[in-house]
Amino acid sequence: MSNRVLILHREGGEMDVFASLSPSDFVTALEENRVEGYFGAYPDMKQIEQVKGKLYVLGEEGSRLQLGERTFYLRFGLSVLVFLALFYFFSYVVHDPVPLVDEVALSLGGAFLFSLWHRRRLERGVRMVQKRIDVKGSIDRVEFRESLFLRELELFLETLEQRPLDKIRENWTREAYHPSAEDNTGMTAEILKSIEQRLGRRALARFGRLIRRSGPSGIITKTVSDVPLALLYHKCRESLGV
Repeated sequence: MSNRVLILHREGGEMDVFASLSPSDFVTALEENRVEGYFGAYPDMKQIEQVKGKLYVLGEEGSRLQLGERTFYLRFGLSVLVFLALFYFFSYVVHDPVPLVDEVALSLGGAFLFSLWHRRRLERGVRMVQKRIDVKGSIDRVEFRESLFLRELELFLETLEQRPLDKIRENWTREAYHPSAEDNTGMTAEILKSIEQRLGRRALARFGRLIRRSGPSGIITKTVSDVPLALLYHKCRESLGV
């Protein structure tokens, strides 16, 4: 599995971050100093801060997921104890005309609320705060390198963003993406995986079927949340012969 993050310029100067790693695996790779960054056109300082901001969000999500995984059995065990304590209390201390139903419902609700409270308490704890600081520090130390292949991909994405969808559909079968720079390290596959995670494989498949048929462009644009990325996805797949 690759430990890279790939950066592409988007229309309006926005920087888009593609990572095939899950948030939890991203944090693990950061902790082991195995994350590398690649970009197309060299970003300015404002854009670099934008990229780091998006990586901070990814690191925050990964840290919370790791915390949830590591404390699951503890929270589950404590929640079971809370459930049993509440069930005993409502069964023998508080008497009601409907046996079991109210006791079970109230005990489950109490156990669920306790689980949420316990997790939030851990997320605000000293260890989690320190982990956030460490993750941000690791992100700040990630080295970014220039990639000619990503630059060509970036320029192709730029043409897809600037051209009307109807014009793209007219030349869909004839227009192809053929980069001159070789993708020797599998960046295309990583971009495709990241787009699938973001837009959904089913939505992308439906988009691909609709783009090849004659039909209202409005329906096509509602299929996915990012039309240029969906177009790039299918043209990259074509370039790989998929």
